[in-house]
Amino acid sequence: MTKPTSNSKRLIQLEERVNQLETCYKITSLLNSELNLSNLLDTIMNVAKKVMNADACSLLLVDDNKEELVFQIALSDVGEKIKTMTRLKIGEGIAGSVAKTGGPLIIKDAYQHPQFNSD
Repeated sequence: MTKPTSNSKRLIQLEERVNQLETCYKITSLLNSELNLSNLLDTIMNVAKKVMNADACSLLLVDDNKEELVFQIALSDVGEKIKTMTRLKIGEGIAGSVAKTGGPLIIKDAYQHPQFNSD
């Protein structure tokens, strides 16, 4: 097996950048054309899942009155089951922790994370 040259590495980087820009363009086009919020969010989440090469992807909305998170979109093999789950308390699990801190969290393997909720 041959080692990639600096030119081939650069080509790979440029191809990744083109894919990222194409994704941004698709999302921008959607924002300007889709009037149904549910369809828009579902499409954006599908694009994000693909771009991130993720096994699963979900969007939770905050219920300010109850200080809980509600699954709006769940894309995975068990997505429909996840959407029927009990609400999460802010601070509970990975998503609840992100909601509590308001900061981003990148996790390579969510299943191995100590805050992963397998229920």
